[in-house]
Amino acid sequence: MNPSTQGWIDKLQLQSKLFFEEVKSWNEQDLYYTLLESGFIYGTNVNCINPHLKSELSYTQEELAKLNLMYALIQVYQSKENDGAEIKKIIAFYNQVTSNSKSSFGISFSAKNESNELEKIIHHRIQPKGGLLQKNFSKLLTNAMLFIDVLCFQLWLEHPEKLNKFAIQLEGILINLVYLAIQEKTELGKYEELIMKLLKSSLRYEKQTQNEMLAFDEMNFDIIDHYSIKKYAVDLICMAMYSDELIEVSESEFVFQLATKIDLPHVEVKKSISALQEFVQNHKSKIAYFNYKNPLQTFYNRTQRNTQVLLRRNKKRLIQEIMESKELFLLLKASTVRDLNNNEKQKVKEQLFDIFKSIPSLAIFALPGGGILLPIIIRFIPKLLPSSFNENNKS
Repeated sequence: MNPSTQGWIDKLQLQSKLFFEEVKSWNEQDLYYTLLESGFIYGTNVNCINPHLKSELSYTQEELAKLNLMYALIQVYQSKENDGAEIKKIIAFYNQVTSNSKSSFGISFSAKNESNELEKIIHHRIQPKGGLLQKNFSKLLTNAMLFIDVLCFQLWLEHPEKLNKFAIQLEGILINLVYLAIQEKTELGKYEELIMKLLKSSLRYEKQTQNEMLAFDEMNFDIIDHYSIKKYAVDLICMAMYSDELIEVSESEFVFQLATKIDLPHVEVKKSISALQEFVQNHKSKIAYFNYKNPLQTFYNRTQRNTQVLLRRNKKRLIQEIMESKELFLLLKASTVRDLNNNEKQKVKEQLFDIFKSIPSLAIFALPGGGILLPIIIRFIPKLLPSSFNENNKS
């Protein structure tokens, strides 16, 4: 199953029957902690919540975000209904979100069938706004807000008329809390400024400005009335505070003050801080804000990983095309033992782009600007080819 190509939702349903049977009995705590461990709550998805999902593909964080969001939405629906209408209901929910929002997704969701329509919705839901370099960072923040979709869908199933008001209030109070938490830092850096800008850009209902932020004592916390909403609020502000890998005394006091206000036991706050620290320790290299100091290097590393994923997924077709192009084969073979001259590099570029045009998933490299990926592509392709390809390296 490939979440980046059409038809993945139908395959997800077919391949996940055992998982959905197992999770029907989950309560909101079970779902929340499973999503937390996967990184979904933090906006950095490191694995899929379905342990039975077997795939030859190495999923990107965006693909994992799609899978985990879909699994969460379907689990919420199937825990209440067993009529097989989950796809139709999820689309209806998002259509209401879009029609009511101040800032819609900006696309038409009409498609040939319901699954394809939902695939488009989910794809655009996880896409961040902003420039190319900023997108790597903003995906963390945009995707950290995805759990609001799960909470809103849960409410919508029982009280669809309350969706708009609930979403406005919930988004507003979470952004306000993050803003107040960041103000507790001794020193505010570029990250703290950016996190507020990007969190606001992911809002779909009310746009807020700094002047509209309320003081802690002025806020109405009535909407934070369920366990998962309480934990989500605490985990979200802990993530915002932890950009410097340190939760200061004033920050810690703020979190415990919030816990008292929303009637969440302090032991739960300690669990949240410990869980975040453990997650960061295990997955620091994958978390965007810890790599923000060098955005160019982060962009290059991410591009390199995504390029390798695409090449692996098209391995068989790519090998066949390269083998049939004798000149390209010889040049790539030579590149493993020496640097190609400018003329040879140009030939490699032209012939690779001709091949990419014939493989839809790789056609992006043939677009203007695709040439900047050539060094990555040339270096990685030999690893895909049979060992005989590197015979010049043998003594």
